[in-house]
Amino acid sequence: MSHHPDSIAPHGGSLVNRLCTPAQKAEFLDQADHLPRISLDERALSDLQLIAIGG
Repeated sequence: MSHHPDSIAPHGGSLVNRLCTPAQKAEFLDQADHLPRISLDERALSDLQLIAIGG
């Protein structure tokens, strides 16, 4: 990413790369296999999606 002298500073002070590498993805998916699982009905899933996106 290039820096322009008259660009607006990001909210919070710095940008954070939230993308993972393929190796990190594989590690995260492996870790996810060992997490507890819960079942959600359609209403709970909808609520969870709204919370996740700030809706």
